[in-house]
Amino acid sequence: MNAYFDIRNGHIAIVETDTPEPGWIKLTSKQSRLAARYRLDEDGKVIDAFPGKTDEEVLAELAAQQQTPANPQPSPRPLTKLAFMERFTDDELAAIYAAAKTDVRVEVWMDKMKLASEIDLADPRTRAGVEALEALGLVSSFTTPAILEIVGPNRWRLVEPFEYHVGEYPSTDVIRVPKGFETDLASVPRIFWPIFPPQGRYAKAAILHDWLYALGPAGDEAARRRADDIFAEAMAVLGCPAWQRWVIHRAVRLFGGSAFGRSDHPFDVAARQQRGAG
Repeated sequence: MNAYFDIRNGHIAIVETDTPEPGWIKLTSKQSRLAARYRLDEDGKVIDAFPGKTDEEVLAELAAQQQTPANPQPSPRPLTKLAFMERFTDDELAAIYAAAKTDVRVEVWMDKMKLASEIDLADPRTRAGVEALEALGLVSSFTTPAILEIVGPNRWRLVEPFEYHVGEYPSTDVIRVPKGFETDLASVPRIFWPIFPPQGRYAKAAILHDWLYALGPAGDEAARRRADDIFAEAMAVLGCPAWQRWVIHRAVRLFGGSAFGRSDHPFDVAARQQRGAG
């Protein structure tokens, strides 16, 4: 599988595929897959902004530049129908379409979605529809879109709980992220948000990682490594490309230590105390 630069909309992304779209630029075997190191020059050409440096050195330099980052505001914009559909896995979509042929409830849900001009994840009707698909066993509570509400600058609250089965599904090792958990998604360095938008398709992987980081305990390196490895696994479940998983996993391994088990939010402190008591 080859890697290509996608520079549409003035942003650089690296996509691994065997079926590139027109205008995509193929990477050479010597070019890094770290999208964060590239820029567009005045002529619109892709250039390496960190020549001679390794990916690890680039990550470290970018992290140092972002010690006091400007806080990007989360966007509450509704989704297009295509963007909404892309948040389900291929197997889940196949199950939904198959069920619509025999279950009138699923058929009605699909008809409503086709008639909608856009999809608002905060709309109670959207939540009810997704919950109904979960109840019918057509989709997982992890792979469905995260339902979040904005509670402050760069801070979100989880409206609907979800669970993640570590390893193969179903698993005896189940992590449950509770309703009401608040996160600033700080365990994913903000410099990587352009290539891994944590409030996008991969939101639940980032929230799961933040929850594990909130529980800690601080100073337990084995627990932190497990949290980072589960994060990488969860990104794969949500369809995150291999190169993207490597970049983000490497970033949290290098720069995530200061956030592990150190949240002072009352919800997180209570969760740690409850876990310790258990």
